[in-house]
Amino acid sequence: LAVAPEPLTVAGNRAGEDVEQARALVFGDEGDLYRFRLIARDGSAILTSRGYADRKGARNGLKAMLRNAADESRYRRHQRADGNHYFEVKAANGRNLWTSADYEDIDRMNADLHRLIETAWRTASR
Repeated sequence: LAVAPEPLTVAGNRAGEDVEQARALVFGDEGDLYRFRLIARDGSAILTSRGYADRKGARNGLKAMLRNAADESRYRRHQRADGNHYFEVKAANGRNLWTSADYEDIDRMNADLHRLIETAWRTASR
């Protein structure tokens, strides 16, 4: 899809950054699907969603991420064959909502994951 990214303001962050500094982009990918990506202040991707059939679905997925991210039981931590670590979050129906970026350092991944959980919890409780 030749669709320009649509910036959205969300509560999310990388370790050590202010919550308000993270943002989300909804974009069309090469496979004609829409995705959202949570971007840290430094421009690095924190996570990218699964593909959605339309922009509205991706926006709803972002809202679902914020609801589900507050519940640590929804997270699955993994290690790839190359040694990098990543985490996923699952919706109540078991569907994968998104996958984090790869981390060489498991402590950094866990710090980002816990900060994301805290941020989502604060957002959900407003």
